[in-house]
Amino acid sequence: MVNYLARRGISIATPQLRAKLEAIKKSTGRVRNPAPRFIPTTSELEVWLDELQREDPLRGWVMAVIGCYVLRPHEVWHIERLPGESAVEPTFLQISMFEGDAGRATKTGHRFALPLPERWLQRYRLDDVAHSRAMLTELRRRHPIRTAEAADGSLQFWNNGILGRVVVHWMRHGGKPRDEIKTKLLGWHHPRGIPGRRQPEPIQGRCRPYDLRHAWAIRARETTTWSTALKAQAMGHSEVIHARRYLVEDRKSTRLNSS
Repeated sequence: MVNYLARRGISIATPQLRAKLEAIKKSTGRVRNPAPRFIPTTSELEVWLDELQREDPLRGWVMAVIGCYVLRPHEVWHIERLPGESAVEPTFLQISMFEGDAGRATKTGHRFALPLPERWLQRYRLDDVAHSRAMLTELRRRHPIRTAEAADGSLQFWNNGILGRVVVHWMRHGGKPRDEIKTKLLGWHHPRGIPGRRQPEPIQGRCRPYDLRHAWAIRARETTTWSTALKAQAMGHSEVIHARRYLVEDRKSTRLNSS
């Protein structure tokens, strides 16, 4: 209800109140173990993207952008500058600053994302400005960005969560499996081993959009000399988050990817 009032500019629904309610919501209920991540290898992801280009060009473009530029699903809608639109850094992709749900901006606001691997720019026509701009326009037409003016006059984007779920449901939709991408992407989960015992074998399962971010972090470690600071900046989070959340999966996956 507070979010509903905020979208209509009712002053009682302040960003502070919305943030407090969001924190309460997250702190209640039973603590659950995080769902396992199934992280694809670069070659597996590339085969899947190749097939997806033929199955559905729009979805193929979106997933190629997410995989190559390590975007969060909803950030695709907020691309400000596409590869090839900047003469200074033609391979960079620029994410715009925006106010999101509960008055929050993107986790790091405006940022530049780096392509990895760079060969995907041509392989999936990400550096074809006319093609990419047409795809982005069509994506926004099918799934419009919703905005509302807050009490302080700022513009807020209130359906980022809904937009992100559009991409999530492309890969897995329990209620409407017929709407999923037909070609399934499978990745690998590495169960945590117990010291002194045999290391458990990797488990294969279906990927989710955020698993592509972990796959990018692994590629960055294995194929570049980029600093942790640069990789964290490109992913849109802090160095602490990068080390704690992504390098853990990186270390567990190294054995599989190098075999």
